[in-house]
Amino acid sequence: MKMVVNFAKANGELNRNHLEHSIKRNFGGFDPSEFNPMKAFMKCCQTISTLKKAKKPSTDPIGLIKSSLSGSETALQG
Repeated sequence: MKMVVNFAKANGELNRNHLEHSIKRNFGGFDPSEFNPMKAFMKCCQTISTLKKAKKPSTDPIGLIKSSLSGSETALQG
């Protein structure tokens, strides 16, 4: 979860989009009808639901693909 740590360091905080973006990028190859990584993480860590939502980074499939290909909207980019 290096990306989560980088988001927190780069932004001085961690929001739900940072965490969701990182989780979905890491588990992007799974069929969400068979395994939903966000549900699994939220089941184990209820504090995720207390994190504020933000506009960025994108957590939708197209945004995740673009980010993965370009490296944009990642903690490494600032």
